[in-house]
Amino acid sequence: MPTVTLIILNWNGYKDTSELLESLSKISYRNFNVVVIDNKSSHKEAEQLEKVYGNKAHIIPCKENLGFSGGNNVGIKYFLEKKADYILLLNNDTTVNPDFLEILVNRFETENQAGILAPRINYYDEPEKIWSDGGKISRIRGSGFAYSDKMETEVENADKSVTFVSGCCMLIKRDVLLKVGLFDENYFLYI
Repeated sequence: MPTVTLIILNWNGYKDTSELLESLSKISYRNFNVVVIDNKSSHKEAEQLEKVYGNKAHIIPCKENLGFSGGNNVGIKYFLEKKADYILLLNNDTTVNPDFLEILVNRFETENQAGILAPRINYYDEPEKIWSDGGKISRIRGSGFAYSDKMETEVENADKSVTFVSGCCMLIKRDVLLKVGLFDENYFLYI
């Protein structure tokens, strides 16, 4: 079973992060570890996370808010040191199905061409409605469009090749990170 390191960013989202960590305790895939990067939350959230979840996750507090790119880079550097096979970036305001990681890892083990895999992501409050199913970048227009906002019953459930996935949840092969490097920290985004 390949080893997977799950990287979760927290910034003033203790309640969401706690709900995610509870959902991760129910997943069927067992060869994983969890790293929570606290992006300089107020109210001592890093300490709260350590106290409650320190036995289930490695908590890394940041001295400043590094944003999406910088915060994930802290986790990726940790991952590269630990020599896991895959890294999973996962937003803290998500919850997961028990078999999600098993499905993604098994797919990677049979798919040699992919470097990044992502699941279909549905709305929390409308679980039958798709929030993100990847997307396509148009080289002609220089922009992209996401496959989203359809109901599960309106789309087929087959795997597909896309040219981008949401940073909300993506499984990345170690070799990809060694080849392309870390996220560009000029793209702070919103965390």
